[in-house]
Amino acid sequence: MWSWGGKRTHSRVCRLKKGKMMHMTFYWGTKATLLFDEWVTKTPLQYYLSLLGIIIFAVVHEWLFTFRVRLASKKGSPRADGLDRPLLDQFPKQKSLAFQEGLVALLYGVNASTGYLLMLLVMSFNGGVFIAVVVGLVNGYAFFRSKTGPEDTNQIADPCCVG
Repeated sequence: MWSWGGKRTHSRVCRLKKGKMMHMTFYWGTKATLLFDEWVTKTPLQYYLSLLGIIIFAVVHEWLFTFRVRLASKKGSPRADGLDRPLLDQFPKQKSLAFQEGLVALLYGVNASTGYLLMLLVMSFNGGVFIAVVVGLVNGYAFFRSKTGPEDTNQIADPCCVG
């Protein structure tokens, strides 16, 4: 299937059957394959535009998390014309609750998928891509989650992940 490439060099590379190489340690450079064989950055402009897209994608990932948690807790729901009740509370309870739970489940799936895609981007082992993912997640947290307060998204965590 695959074998470790040649002599011991600066970066370790795994050679696949078709002659393609996959980095196994972090490397720096503007030529990278990201997620798909078709997404190859051949020029510095393509690379930096890809990094910008990755940052935006990571910010959207954090926004999706915040939106899903707020929707699930009915806090921070959109309000219209200064009404005190969340907009989703104005619908009949049965249909609204089922719709809201379905939407929260769908958003969970989308959020999990975006998280796995970010992980796969980091697994390209390109240092710039790693930094872009971290910058995007930090900015997304700063924009959407850091001001929500302890009762909202900052306290919601899976117990297995809390140190």
